[in-house]
Amino acid sequence: MRDYTLVYARSGNSLRAAIALELCQLNFKRCEISVSDGDQKSSSFLKLNPAGYVPVLIIKDNNTEIALSQSGAIMDFLLSEYRSDLIPTNTIERAKCYSHFYASISDIAIQNALARYLHHHEESSNFIFQRMLNVLLAEFSSLQSGEYLCGDKVSIADYAHFPIVYMREDQLREMSDAQHILDWLNRMKEDPAIIRSIEYAGIQL
Repeated sequence: MRDYTLVYARSGNSLRAAIALELCQLNFKRCEISVSDGDQKSSSFLKLNPAGYVPVLIIKDNNTEIALSQSGAIMDFLLSEYRSDLIPTNTIERAKCYSHFYASISDIAIQNALARYLHHHEESSNFIFQRMLNVLLAEFSSLQSGEYLCGDKVSIADYAHFPIVYMREDQLREMSDAQHILDWLNRMKEDPAIIRSIEYAGIQL
């Protein structure tokens, strides 16, 4: 019997991990830390993740305990283990789905974070934010042929993208060419797993 503990803050990456846990309907402990107070730099946290980033999923399995970092790895592990219905079985369709998945946790998430942390350098922040939006619009161009990123069925790719789109909802509402993304967001926000995870890990800017 495995025991799970999620160490998290209110962040996009933490929300991604929380969504995965809620989708799997697992019993797990929650341990919230404060990034603004520097909890991620404490010796106890650095033992879990020497990089000093949330989230961390602590997995206890019999006499084995591991600390799994990286929200994408956490989501991939949990959904592969408990919600394989959210991952296409056809190898080509799975490859296309994971292309969206990896974009969400690399290009988009990284540029979103840089735009946030460079806010005191307005020109640089705006440049990076626009690059992030360009990638986001490209990723969501596939919605023209279905309600979700990989067609008519929700998948791991949709759940991986949700945190950043949710975080940037107000900015997207100011864009004339983002209505299809906002319609997708509204559909996703009706998911009970997302509703539950937002309550403790969600953040909007």
